[in-house]
Amino acid sequence: LGHLRSVLPGDVLWDQDLKTAVELSSGSDQLRWYARPTTRSNETERMKRFFEKYSGPYGSINIVEARKTFELKSAAIAEAEDPKGHRRNCYKYYFDYWHEKPFSGMTYFDWLDYS
Repeated sequence: LGHLRSVLPGDVLWDQDLKTAVELSSGSDQLRWYARPTTRSNETERMKRFFEKYSGPYGSINIVEARKTFELKSAAIAEAEDPKGHRRNCYKYYFDYWHEKPFSGMTYFDWLDYS
């Protein structure tokens, strides 16, 4: 992929490129693309940033503070951030599978849609 460095923005390619990339494909396997891998800790920190984004002022309806555990808070955020906008309760049911060892290196929605 080195030949693409002069064409693509700097944050698209990373040092190890395809050696570390997570491969995603369409259901028919005719389309294939690669994503930068992530870690559990990166995804946890990312979710905590969403907690801040969705926390309203004191006294407001607050989907984050209405839940007690990290998983339930994350489930509420996942429904709000769902790129397809139609899945309900997926995070609650699939979080443990996505989070299991060895970790897939995929973001939650990539894993849900393409694994």
